[in-house]
Amino acid sequence: MFAWIGSIFMWCAIISFVTYLINTLIHEVIAKEQNLKTKYNAKWALVTGGSSGMGKAIAEKLAQQKINVVIVSLDDQLLKDTTQELRTKFPQVEFRSVGVNLGQPGFLPEVIEATKDIDISLLFNNAGYVTPGLFFDVSLERQMNNYHCNVTAAVLLTHHFLRLMGEKNLKGLITFTSSSGMFLPTPTMTLYGCTKAFLTSFAASLAPEARAIGVDVLAIHPSPTRTRFYDNAQGVQMLSFAQRIAVEPSEVADCLFKNAGRVVVIDQGLTSIGLKMLTKIIDGNFISLLFPFIPHLMEDFNKALNDWNKNLKERLAAPVAK
Repeated sequence: MFAWIGSIFMWCAIISFVTYLINTLIHEVIAKEQNLKTKYNAKWALVTGGSSGMGKAIAEKLAQQKINVVIVSLDDQLLKDTTQELRTKFPQVEFRSVGVNLGQPGFLPEVIEATKDIDISLLFNNAGYVTPGLFFDVSLERQMNNYHCNVTAAVLLTHHFLRLMGEKNLKGLITFTSSSGMFLPTPTMTLYGCTKAFLTSFAASLAPEARAIGVDVLAIHPSPTRTRFYDNAQGVQMLSFAQRIAVEPSEVADCLFKNAGRVVVIDQGLTSIGLKMLTKIIDGNFISLLFPFIPHLMEDFNKALNDWNKNLKERLAAPVAK
């Protein structure tokens, strides 16, 4: 009886690891460089968060393949500088910049207006950031701005451009920059992990529908990458460690281009693969049970909690205005 039960568990473990290994071998070993201009007959691509980091690396790789690029990012000097830099570096490629705040409502009409005369075949939903701190200690406005940038913007842009691809019978590709942070709970960065988990689940559910009209969908979980992402997380110990082992943004861009149309979800790099393997060895529900007892061992959590308690005492001690 026990031998029979043990055999079932053994085969479940083998199947789980083998199927993961197959997917990993495809994108890490078998997949080779692809020309997206040729594969999708693409003339234009749109990249969110394209003024720096992974987004800029994606834009450069698109330009190398002579694909015109619309860069959607915050309307700041960095966007202007990046656009000019790319125009100088790739004079044969056309670049358009759309300066909007993806965390604020009302950005979509500006993107639609800027792209109404071109056909976007490649959409890279790359923009995202982290807001560190205890969830209840960060203002709701800041939390929702973060949520809308990481999630809502990708949903709105995907709906608009996927619909156009279908109506115009365009072959296409839609990608989502998720994160290895989705594999584990992320205390003091509460929204980050769950917004990235949404993107992965959304991509997996959307892929069968999109494929039916000739559009590929791909979500990537990059390992820590050298980008401006860490600018919003100064002093967060966990992210400081991740920054020390970060890879170059070009590695993530290369992975996307190699695997477009070949897989739906990618764990890129050793960190992502290692965390995914951990969730295969230790059940996710058990990890969720364990994590509430762990944060007090984390310097970031203790600091955030102490700051909250200190501020709370000050607020309670403050005289009430009459």
